[in-house]
Amino acid sequence: RRPFVCDSELGYPVYRQWDVRANIPVAVAVLKPDVALIQLGELVPLAARFESQGVPSLIYLHNADVQELRGDPASLSRTGYIANSHFTAGRYRQAFGIESAIIPPLFRAERYVARRHPDNVTFVNPIAHKGSALASEIARRCPDIRFRFVKAWTLDSADAENLRREMASVSNVELVAPSRDMRAIYARAKIVLIPSRIEETWGRVATEAQFNGIPVIAANRGGLPEAVGLGGVLLDPDGPVEPWLEAVRALWGDADFYESKRQAALDFAKRPEIDPVRQTDALLAAMARTIC
Repeated sequence: RRPFVCDSELGYPVYRQWDVRANIPVAVAVLKPDVALIQLGELVPLAARFESQGVPSLIYLHNADVQELRGDPASLSRTGYIANSHFTAGRYRQAFGIESAIIPPLFRAERYVARRHPDNVTFVNPIAHKGSALASEIARRCPDIRFRFVKAWTLDSADAENLRREMASVSNVELVAPSRDMRAIYARAKIVLIPSRIEETWGRVATEAQFNGIPVIAANRGGLPEAVGLGGVLLDPDGPVEPWLEAVRALWGDADFYESKRQAALDFAKRPEIDPVRQTDALLAAMARTIC
């Protein structure tokens, strides 16, 4: 069945189908692509299906779970790889011997830069594996500092109950609804907290915050060190809470230390690796290598 075509505000047609893999031959016939960029779903089976239609693929790796490939990359002969961080590239290199070009997530900085009037420590996505228990304990131990916990995902019943219990013993935390415009959140954030318990392959919140010169206190694991750089403080989310408390209080109360990290965050946000023009050129180069 021909893919459904819908108009898009993005300025190009969007084709949708429930069973993408089964409809790849139709999509190839309609679009006549030079290369397919695949980033979601059954990555290896999708690439294999494109290969069967004579179309090379470029797989974008941005998940720490290598099983997301849903197959063995060795079965592919016309597929290249890009990864969103050196951490991600290393994970797949170790598992499969894959070599990937590094292209960090794309950002449009103007969508995040806010007119600043900071008055709180901000934590986005207060769920268990993002570190809500640690964030709540930090807030509990800093009763003189205002915290904002910003929902990002729809909470399942377990996460909702965990958050309710954690919030019950703290009075200096404001829980706010998800926002489509994060500028309203970053306008008031003096510090951004990312105490994630999982291996994030990047950490978009860190980069968004740094466009505003907001220092980040984050977990020292996964791709977060690459996202944070010198524009923040990296700590062990499984270690004692005291270093986290010290970092929050230092950034909150020491004007000179805060200014040094604020400037470092702004500088790091200007690095070439996250410049959209350079990233686009890198993507086109990776596609060209795949086609050849």
